[in-house]
Amino acid sequence: MYKGNVIAIDIAKSVFQVCALDKHNNIKVNREIRRQHLVKWLTNQPPSLVALEACGSAHFWAKEAIALGHQAIIISARFAKNFLHGHKTDKNDAVAIGIAAR
Repeated sequence: MYKGNVIAIDIAKSVFQVCALDKHNNIKVNREIRRQHLVKWLTNQPPSLVALEACGSAHFWAKEAIALGHQAIIISARFAKNFLHGHKTDKNDAVAIGIAAR
């Protein structure tokens, strides 16, 4: 189990849903960020575990996060679905990815 902050990213075409969880699994941020602003936002975050749902561009974004000093993990969508609460929305998916990363 990771002891620090977790940043979970639900990747989409142009807008990503980003959820930041603290070490007690409290949601600090759960908002949409445009693709072109994600690297700048990640640069301003403390070193964290960046959890991404597996998809075509997940490896690219994992490498970007690692280059910025974060750790990265790619999680299967089937595994993250087990932690989904409520309806399937981008916000709920991002929270599920973050909890699954723990």
